[in-house]
Amino acid sequence: MDDDLRTSNDFLGASPDDEYLGPSTARGITTDAFLHNTTNYTIVTEYSSDWLSPFGSVPVRATLTGKIRPFFHVYEFFDYVPSASDNEFTIPFE
Repeated sequence: MDDDLRTSNDFLGASPDDEYLGPSTARGITTDAFLHNTTNYTIVTEYSSDWLSPFGSVPVRATLTGKIRPFFHVYEFFDYVPSASDNEFTIPFE
């Protein structure tokens, strides 16, 4: 797997290598936490245990921690929409 920094859409996608950490809580929401390890960073992604969208679990929080170059980022997801219209990806004046 590539260790380059990825978009939120990329790191929200589950990998077969992700480790289930168990139940957790984010902002008072019951979640299931998963750990994704790479050479350069780890990501703990928490999905709601109670809310489901037509596309699956709803992300609540992702915590990104650097290994080689130290950093710590927390991403909070609100009003998550699991899809986008085709217009959002159209290049203007194409």
